Amino acid sequence: MLKHFKLKGLNIIYKDIILDFLSCLIFFTIIPLKIKPKKLADTIYTLPLVGLIIGILLSIPVLLISLFTQSEILNSLLIIILSCIITGCLHEDGLADCSDAFGGNTHKRRLEIMNDSTIGTYGAIAIVFSILTRFVLIFELFSSQSIINVLLIIISVMILSRISMIYILSTLPPIKKTGLGKDAKQIDENKVSLSYIMAMMITSFILVIFINIKVFIIAFFALILSCLLVSYISWKKIKGQTGDVCGATQQLSEILLYFFICLVI
Repeated sequence: MLKHFKLKGLNIIYKDIILDFLSCLIFFTIIPLKIKPKKLADTIYTLPLVGLIIGILLSIPVLLISLFTQSEILNSLLIIILSCIITGCLHEDGLADCSDAFGGNTHKRRLEIMNDSTIGTYGAIAIVFSILTRFVLIFELFSSQSIINVLLIIISVMILSRISMIYILSTLPPIKKTGLGKDAKQIDENKVSLSYIMAMMITSFILVIFINIKVFIIAFFALILSCLLVSYISWKKIKGQTGDVCGATQQLSEILLYFFICLVI
């Protein structure tokens, strides 16, 4: 018989969590799974587990290559390229759309730009900035830390940066009737709490035990900063959130997490 656990009255079956996780994995990665996806609002709480899998998939090729050569540049390039491939550049696309849209003069114009699939000047610059900044920060980590330590940090960053997406979805109202953001009102608050607990448990175990508590504390600070920053800008510009805002949040969180970790490690 399947066991259950409760969180503030929420009764979740272990099997359901696995199915929710697989459904979430289908949406946020290009990993092919032959299952019928569930409603995203019901599965979004498993995003920390998706981040964990992405981090592991990024780590394996680096570990294999390290058996033959030690190259910080190659390792950093691999992390960036594989991250884009595994996620299908989903978050980079959101960052580009937000950067273009937030440059609009009026609320209506910003929404029109966000619905436009073409990438403008601001969007192109934002993507280049994101990729180059992450490359430099990851290169700095590989240059100063052991490969294992860096990969553990990367796994933690993949998890925490996706928590920021859940925060945006659960705190800001949706402004579009389609896309990821539209399901925000249907996200269960208990499941949001569960996602936070999962992320904190996994990352605290990784960072506190294998790195040091200082890195975990600064990572937690960077996560809060990125969430508050995007919330403020998004509310000021469009009075809510969209799927693109969530993608931009993940990118900004990832950059800030790497940046602050580099400062203290």
